[in-house]
Amino acid sequence: MSAADKGGKLGFSFIPIPVAIYQRKDLTLIDKMLVGRILSFGAASCFLAQETFADELGVHRQHINERLKSLVTKGIIEAKRGRYGKSYKVIL
Repeated sequence: MSAADKGGKLGFSFIPIPVAIYQRKDLTLIDKMLVGRILSFGAASCFLAQETFADELGVHRQHINERLKSLVTKGIIEAKRGRYGKSYKVIL
């Protein structure tokens, strides 16, 4: 279970978005939320499916795919294809 899924005393949790990411004008709101969600897994790689990201953010899976590719191109995250699909990790 990730830090974002645990919840606190109030029954909700938070997604960490670093100020350096938050202030970037070249990133969309979806980009920033994706980085935060990936970071919610801590040092571990994030193995969420693109469909899960899309469902959480209320957008189409194809849009998530495009945004993840953009974040990889910008050097913010890395994507690795594994045995069970892709994993994502923030590499700022």
